[in-house]
Amino acid sequence: MMQKEQSISTINPSASPASRLSTKKTSRYLPLSRRLSKQHTQVAKKIHQVGYIYALHGLLDGGIAAYGSMKFFFDVLFINQSSTTLIHDWLQTPEGISIALAEAMAFVGFSLIANMSEENATNAFRRAAASFWPYCRSAVSELKKTSRAVSNTVKIASFFKEQNLDYAMIPFGLTMGAVSIVNRVWFRRMQNQRQLIKDRLQALLKEISAISENDSYDPDKLQGYYQEIPSQSKNQQKFAYVSAAYTGLMEGVAFYIGILTFISLTSPAFIPLAACCLTFAILSIATRIHEEYEHQRELEVHILIIKLRLKQKEVAALTATTVDIKENSTTQLTHLYNEIFILSKELDDKAITLFGRTLKATRQGLSVYAFINKIILGATIFFSAVPIALVISSVGIGISILLFTTIKAVMKQIKESGKNLNGELVLVNNIPAMINQIVDNIIQIHLPIEKTRSFWRSWFDVAWAFFSGLDKGRKNIGHLLMVSFAERSLHDDYMQSPIMINLSIALGVLSSIIFSLRTYAMAFGTNEDNESEVKNLSSLPAATL
Repeated sequence: MMQKEQSISTINPSASPASRLSTKKTSRYLPLSRRLSKQHTQVAKKIHQVGYIYALHGLLDGGIAAYGSMKFFFDVLFINQSSTTLIHDWLQTPEGISIALAEAMAFVGFSLIANMSEENATNAFRRAAASFWPYCRSAVSELKKTSRAVSNTVKIASFFKEQNLDYAMIPFGLTMGAVSIVNRVWFRRMQNQRQLIKDRLQALLKEISAISENDSYDPDKLQGYYQEIPSQSKNQQKFAYVSAAYTGLMEGVAFYIGILTFISLTSPAFIPLAACCLTFAILSIATRIHEEYEHQRELEVHILIIKLRLKQKEVAALTATTVDIKENSTTQLTHLYNEIFILSKELDDKAITLFGRTLKATRQGLSVYAFINKIILGATIFFSAVPIALVISSVGIGISILLFTTIKAVMKQIKESGKNLNGELVLVNNIPAMINQIVDNIIQIHLPIEKTRSFWRSWFDVAWAFFSGLDKGRKNIGHLLMVSFAERSLHDDYMQSPIMINLSIALGVLSSIIFSLRTYAMAFGTNEDNESEVKNLSSLPAATL
């Protein structure tokens, strides 16, 4: 805090003692998140600038991807046997160790280059690696999720059918794995294309807003802007909804319904727990569809705002060229006003509703629940049989989180709906000026605000990376290669031998540190907003002084 106060005083050396005292009081009323961010941001920035953490993350991430792709096929092809044991035996063969090493070198090398490069790198290979690796990593991640979803589906179906359905695992697993890869790659490519469209729309809006009155005199130039407005195709929008629904289905079965495999069908708690888990799965699908709707809605809002801004410029051009032709001017102004009214009505239809905000909050709640559920179920390694109380508490926590996020969203929507727009419409005799004011007010209401990651959300991502690293440490190709040298004859269950347990713990801790530091560096080390804190001190409410 002393450093901040010194920087404030150096801005105005001639400030009076009273004003400096006022500034010190103001600094104490800075939000807690800003004060904490100021203290640790230098460390994060140094980690980011050094860059070693990205290289280490690339090595681990590539190893995890290699492990995930290998384990998927063993899980699908040999459902009744331990995949770890099978991989161990396979790695004892010359063919197995050769394939595993080749796969590990390819994944790790590719990941390392991609993590140390950027998509705009001068080297063509580095640029290709940085662009292609996210697709490869997403495909492997989708395979792991699909493997869990397929396994949970087969187990639960076996409960109800009272027969072994493992024979369906191979065709069902391979088919769903292929569909999941295609879905994930297509959806990520579509997201990148949509981001390019969004960037182009924002640039186009700035360009149109900057048109001077002299430029507005050219009607052909204004009409040409309508042809430059990019948009998504209808087919792409429809497929995006199907893709989002499929993603929600896989997540629902993998993360929320899978907990039912830990309890018996005859347990009294099975039916209420099954109802809750099924609700979670349905909400997962609904929220994913709504998430896609929000992305498309935001894109359409940008397009409507650009059209409104163009109509505003047309009004300016019309009033500048038809000053002396009042009757014709009034007719054209009426036509433009009707078009503006239609566009504003479309914008009102695209406004955020209570239902939409509730679904968005539910999506956030499901993410938090998945994170907590991961920690709770991670404790199952310490039990020979999962206690029913642990399963019930996990579902209970999920219900509590969803209720909390939903209530919070409803309260926020009610609070915002009661707010009035700053400033009121001033009725004037000059109709073009009034239309211009109406357009400005409409744009001010509906223009999407650029979303910035909050301080607490950034720390949540760091915590998520930490606990995720604990689980991924033992799911690494390096771990498997070390396991391959363990002698099964020396220990009946070599995975439970002290050296293997210590190895798993060590790799888990190492992965946790690297994953969390990488997320920490990306969240706070690239943040340049801290320097604006001093400038924002004077804008605090007077009540805080």
